[in-house]
Amino acid sequence: MIRLLRLNNIRLRNKLLLLYFLAIFIPVMLTNALFYATVSSNVKQQKVKDLSYTMDSMKEEFRKAVDGAVQVSSVLYTDSVFNDDLSKSYGSLGDFIYTYYEDIRKPLRSFISIYSQIEAIELYSQNDTIIYSDFLRVLDRSVRESEWYKQLAESRNQLLIYPIPSQPDMPAAAPLSLIRKLDYFKDGGKVESILKINLRFQTLQSIFDRPSTQGEIALLDSKNNVIYSTGRTPINELLAQKGNIRIETNLSDSLYVGGWTIVGFFPEKVVLGELFESRKIVYDLVIVNLLIPTLVIVLISRSLQTRLVRLLKHMKKLKNQNFEVIDHKQDQDEVGQVTLEFNRMTVHMKNLIQDVYRADIQKKALELAHKQAQLNALQSQINPHYLFNTLEAIRMHCVIKQEDETARIIKLLAKSFRRSLHWENDLIPLQEEINFIHEFLQIQMYRFHHKFSCRIEVAEEALGRKIPKLSILSIVENACIHGLEAKSGQGTITVDCQHYGGDLYVYIADNGIGMTEETYESIVGRLASGYESGGSIGIINVYNRLKLIYEDRFDFHIESRLNSGTKVYIKLPCLMAEASESEGDENGVSLTYR
Repeated sequence: MIRLLRLNNIRLRNKLLLLYFLAIFIPVMLTNALFYATVSSNVKQQKVKDLSYTMDSMKEEFRKAVDGAVQVSSVLYTDSVFNDDLSKSYGSLGDFIYTYYEDIRKPLRSFISIYSQIEAIELYSQNDTIIYSDFLRVLDRSVRESEWYKQLAESRNQLLIYPIPSQPDMPAAAPLSLIRKLDYFKDGGKVESILKINLRFQTLQSIFDRPSTQGEIALLDSKNNVIYSTGRTPINELLAQKGNIRIETNLSDSLYVGGWTIVGFFPEKVVLGELFESRKIVYDLVIVNLLIPTLVIVLISRSLQTRLVRLLKHMKKLKNQNFEVIDHKQDQDEVGQVTLEFNRMTVHMKNLIQDVYRADIQKKALELAHKQAQLNALQSQINPHYLFNTLEAIRMHCVIKQEDETARIIKLLAKSFRRSLHWENDLIPLQEEINFIHEFLQIQMYRFHHKFSCRIEVAEEALGRKIPKLSILSIVENACIHGLEAKSGQGTITVDCQHYGGDLYVYIADNGIGMTEETYESIVGRLASGYESGGSIGIINVYNRLKLIYEDRFDFHIESRLNSGTKVYIKLPCLMAEASESEGDENGVSLTYR
């Protein structure tokens, strides 16, 4: 119990470190050391075993190559006709040529074509009645003084495997020769004949030069003389070198090359290269196995301590009415859940306090925007009663003089002024807004002498939807003044209002002079910033009013190019109102309700 209490007094980070050393560090070191020692031993044994199999394969292939040449020599050695043709005396040159081509040259050529390991076949004879050619050689004094003839004469065997010496840096074309006396049909009256079969250098090269061996292979005779080697290092140096794996296979089971040995020298660094590479990996794994748990323990300890201290700090702030939430990710552990619940409690308390202020501020903002719009409209008039009385007097004067069109325009102008000044509600039915646009366009066409035409299409179900007052008219006004006034030729304004899926889609377009890229970028920037210059009700004013009313539940998009006109797209949430009666078509303004 006392020990347990002492353990409870140890800090959490130190407990984790203690657990790390006892449960991770020591077991990992012991396990990796034992694992590497076992794997090294097994890999080395397997590599040596694989190389031994390769050496045995070389031994078998070399034995087959030698046995093939021995078989050819045995066939010729026991061929009575062949031996008789070499020994008998020929009465004429024609008899010899016929015999040579049919009984000597033809079988020898067939043997060379069948046995790929044979480079050449030579026949040495003392017969003075034959002509020496490609296969026939004279057995003269120089041949008898040659080393291979002397060894054949001293040998007790009828067959000799003789290595052909090579010049430095120039291997012999045929490193081995099989030499045999043709005395099977021994008769005192017959001449001496010797068969010599040379093995191809490429045969030995294909047997011993294998890229997979990764070492040097040497073929040694019974006196340890090098018959063939895949490298240029002298055999004495290879024997003296350290760090090589030496593997030997004896040809004792072969009758003619008994005592010969195939020796392989394989550098340990090359053969066990993968093992050495794995040793580096083991070292890296040990480091990783030690480093990662250390980092994990440090991170866990720091995570717990940091979050607990931070939670306590924010609790003290909450006591001082500082509703600051804890910035954290969605942690799933116990500390994370406590932090999450603390944040929810803080946000809930903050929202309860701030919701009242927010609602009051929004209400005041709408009232301010409403009053600003009224003020902007009021600034456009001087003494409205005087203005209306004056317009009415002018209209009556035009009626008396029978200037009906002028009287009609003055009437529309006075009516438009009255509607603009009557600002009880900021939201009006779309039908009323269309009437505003209709009256405004009649006045503008009179002003510009019917320089442009207008097409207004409104869906029947959209007429009763409420929209902010003068929101569409302000854009149409901009299209007339800034788009069509400076345009040469006939202009067109299109207003299209449709109702889809509970939203109102408004499209206003003109084919006027459009905007330069600089002007377009300026307007887009002002829309994004909400900056409004001047006191008129323009596009920026319309956008700001829509944003105050609908917040983020509307879309407002402008497209314009120089000399290509301007297009405005507006999407508004629908608010229902009672639709008033529509006004019919009049003087160039096409009104269509669908």
